Amino acid sequence: MNDQSIGALLLSSLSESGQALGPLVAVLAVVFLVFFRDVPKESLWAMVRGMIIAAVGLTIFLMGVRVGFIPYAREMGFRLVTERSAAVSIITGFAIGLTATLAEPAVRILAGQVDRFSSGYLKERTILYTVALGVAVSVALNMVRIRYGIPLIYLVGPGYLLALLLVAVSHSSFTALAYDAGAVATGPMAVTFVMSLAIGAALGMGGDPATEGLGLIGLVAMAPIICILLLGLVYKPPWRRKEHGS
Repeated sequence: MNDQSIGALLLSSLSESGQALGPLVAVLAVVFLVFFRDVPKESLWAMVRGMIIAAVGLTIFLMGVRVGFIPYAREMGFRLVTERSAAVSIITGFAIGLTATLAEPAVRILAGQVDRFSSGYLKERTILYTVALGVAVSVALNMVRIRYGIPLIYLVGPGYLLALLLVAVSHSSFTALAYDAGAVATGPMAVTFVMSLAIGAALGMGGDPATEGLGLIGLVAMAPIICILLLGLVYKPPWRRKEHGS
C-alpha cells in the first residue's frame, strides 16, 4: 500500500469516525448546556478528552480493519474451503470464533460488570468463556453450513426456538444476561473478522456471499444466548438460592 492510498484511507477513516461520534458529541453538548451547567469543568474536560481518544482509537481501528482484518480474513476463508479439508476449516472456524470473542472489548465489559454485580459469585472468566464458547460453536456451525450448503433457517429456526424454550424455565436474571451476551458478542471483532471469513469461504465454495456468507452474525448472536441460559440452569447464584429457600 503506497503513501497516497494510506492517506486516502486515513481521511476516509477520519470521516467515518467523525460521522459516528459527531451526533453523540452534539447530543452530549446540548445536554450539558441545558441540564448540567453546574457540572465541574474537570468533568467536562474529562469528557472532551475521552471523546478525542475515542475518535483517534476508532480511526485507527477502522484503518486496521481495512488494511488487515477484512482482506486477510476473506483470503483465509477462501483458502480454507478450497485447499483444506472440512475438518480443518471447521476447527479453524471454532478457534477463530473463540479467540475473536476473547478479544472483544464489549464482552469483557459485560463479564466484568456481572462479576461486580454478583460480588464475584459469577466470575468474569465464567461469563467470558461461556460467551466465547457459544460464538466458537456458531462460527464452526457456519463453516459446516457453507461447506455443505445447509440453509440458514435450519440452524437459526431451531436455535432461537430452543432459546425461547430455555427462557421459559430460566431465572429472569439469566434471561436478561443471556440476551445482553448475544448482543455484545456481535461486536467489531465478530463483524469485521469472522464475517469476512464467512464471505471468503462462501466465495471459495462458489456460492452467493449474500446468501451463504451473510447470516453469521445472527448465529453469533444466538449461540451465547443459549449458552448463558444453559449456564443458568446449572448455576445457582445467591439470589436464586434465597428464592428457593424462602
